[in-house]
Amino acid sequence: MSNANIRVLVIDDLESLRKLIRPILTQQLGFLDDNITQIHDARKALAFLRTEKIDLVLCEWEIPPQTTGLHVLKTIRKDPKLKNLPFIMVTSESDQGKILQAAQAQVSQYVVKPFTADSFSVKLNQALKSNERPQAKRSPATSANEVKVMIKGQPCTSGSIVSISPGGMMAKLVVHRGLTVYDKLDLKIQCANPSTGDTLVNSVFGELARIERDLENKARTTGNYAFTFLQMDPTQKKFVETIIGWLK
Repeated sequence: MSNANIRVLVIDDLESLRKLIRPILTQQLGFLDDNITQIHDARKALAFLRTEKIDLVLCEWEIPPQTTGLHVLKTIRKDPKLKNLPFIMVTSESDQGKILQAAQAQVSQYVVKPFTADSFSVKLNQALKSNERPQAKRSPATSANEVKVMIKGQPCTSGSIVSISPGGMMAKLVVHRGLTVYDKLDLKIQCANPSTGDTLVNSVFGELARIERDLENKARTTGNYAFTFLQMDPTQKKFVETIIGWLK
């Protein structure tokens, strides 16, 4: 679908978001002005989504009456007809706790103001493509493995794979407060073949997609970290395919 055919709903408290984003959408990214709708009230916005066909939602964190974009997002994700709708939170809120809340509620992208047209365009395209990609089924890991998360060549936390697919993995890791959703990281993976004892080690570039509680860990020292694999070369793809077979 070309940008000219994409219908956008902007949910905000004032005119500021629309004035900021409309020129980027229409003048630089090819969206049609007539396909951009703005609503200031969260309840009216949700009612509108249930009756009109919308392809993308851009939403502020704080919106009237006395609610948040997070509430709108959670409501959309619970609706069977709207649950896959691309949703971008556009806000000045850079608090890591709120970013995590949005990620756990399955926000498509989180954009912090101020931003450039180029950076916004990247986030927008990623949000739209995420709705087009089929979700690969992750295989649960049953064999011995180790994951080390690296920042600038230095390990920051480690653990083991919970489940994995060609496009990403869930890993149980020691909680590290410095890791933030959307961080791009080097994931050093070591896995043993349970039949032969052979070991493979490789690094895969990945983006932290969300963090979930490890309900089995009462001390809250570990969490379940979901990563999306990025920019894999043929060797890395073959590595992931091989360990998927080993971990089953």
